[in-house]
Amino acid sequence: VDQPIPEAPVFHPTIEEFADPIKYINSIMPQAKGAGICRIVPPQGWQNPTQVDLKATKFFQTKLQRMSLMQEGRRGAVLLPFAHGTTF
Repeated sequence: VDQPIPEAPVFHPTIEEFADPIKYINSIMPQAKGAGICRIVPPQGWQNPTQVDLKATKFFQTKLQRMSLMQEGRRGAVLLPFAHGTTF
């Protein structure tokens, strides 16, 4: 059965409504919940208040993850006994 997919609701809040985006999202939730998804178009001139200092020169240590050792039946570099083809 071919049924057309309905369009997601689109919301266009005012600057005043969008002053607190979380509060606005909670206010439209009953309407958007039925569709499972929605689109919010921020008002003209709205600036996202960033929580990150983009000019910072701080660094952090990263962790090397050996993806080849993350396969099923492996733990670190030690192979675990795993009977292939056996019904579990």
